[in-house]
Amino acid sequence: MKLPLPARVPILYVILSVLALISVVPMYFYSEQVESINRERLITNERLLQNTVTRSLADDIGQHQESLRMMLANLSSALQVASGGDVTAEHVEAPELRALLEHFVSSSPDLAYATLLNSESKGISAGRIAPDAFLQRDLVRAYDAAREGRAYSGQALVVGSGQSARTVMLVSTPVMYGGRFLGMIGAVEDLQFLIRRLQEVNRGGLTPYVVDSEGRLVAGATPEYATGQDVTNSEIVRNFLEQGGQAQLVAATREFRVTAGKKSTQMLGTYSPVSNLDWAVIVQKPRDEAYRGVFEMQRTARLLALLAILLIAMAIAVVGFAFLTPSAQALVSRRTSPCSTPGCACSGAGAMPCGSRRAAPAYQPPCRPSITGSVRSMILRSCSVDCPRMYSRSSATLRRTSSRHRS
Repeated sequence: MKLPLPARVPILYVILSVLALISVVPMYFYSEQVESINRERLITNERLLQNTVTRSLADDIGQHQESLRMMLANLSSALQVASGGDVTAEHVEAPELRALLEHFVSSSPDLAYATLLNSESKGISAGRIAPDAFLQRDLVRAYDAAREGRAYSGQALVVGSGQSARTVMLVSTPVMYGGRFLGMIGAVEDLQFLIRRLQEVNRGGLTPYVVDSEGRLVAGATPEYATGQDVTNSEIVRNFLEQGGQAQLVAATREFRVTAGKKSTQMLGTYSPVSNLDWAVIVQKPRDEAYRGVFEMQRTARLLALLAILLIAMAIAVVGFAFLTPSAQALVSRRTSPCSTPGCACSGAGAMPCGSRRAAPAYQPPCRPSITGSVRSMILRSCSVDCPRMYSRSSATLRRTSSRHRS
């Protein structure tokens, strides 16, 4: 069964709809623009935060490395002066050279071990740790590089075990006098300072770690990031390795996925290369946590916009009914009140509202007066078909006229 459709929309609904449109639509577009601007700013701030953190860590590592290189250069000059340029055979074990080496190690808490080797691979050492097999192998590679006149930076290693375990790295420089190779100075740097910085960043909600040029982990803030671990399965690490030498010029922030078993997590991460090492500092964070402020802002903005729209609609409805309802009631009461005009179509059975016109009747052939009828009755019958009200008035007028003529 089809419901009958109204012939026309009530004016009240039209007015309320127009008021709602001109109030809600501009507010909607304004809220969308404000939300978009704030969203972009929050995303930019999160990316800048990661970029700033990685750049700061990379600069700290680079400055630490430069400082250690300068200390090794100063020690090399002091050893040449103290030895007179002769560190061969028994001269390398002179007390003054050993005192210089021990003072060098004790001058910084980040130095765990130092050694001086002459051109005959003999020398002296001082420090808080004893080199293990891996560190001894790294010392051999450093000595070979020194013979070629090159400085050397080894890979990160873990020495000791348990509570005494330390992450260290070997740094060496050749000792040259008048273009002649005298030996090598090697220093083992304790990377505990780097781990402390990474742990500080980790407490801020980011997951930081450092990788070398081969995709191996140098240091991390949590035990799950073990030194020497292969992390080339990470997309952001592969991006750093693919950049090669160009990575020294960029600090990239991007989104990527990390898969652990069957679970895949969308991440936001940034890497910054260390200027004087083939390392990169990486920080990452789950995308949902990184953009949590963005998502909360969107939800709050939409709820507030919906509340504002509802309040506006209610206010429009209240104001509209307050202004329009009295007029509508007056109009309805005027239409439904009985008419006092005698003979009007609104009185009697089947009455219609006052002032209204009956629907036009179906087409009928014109009234033809009978031969015996008078002209007056013909006119009255013709008018009665068209309008009962006019008929009643015309009848009264004709009766008054006829009575005057008779008199």
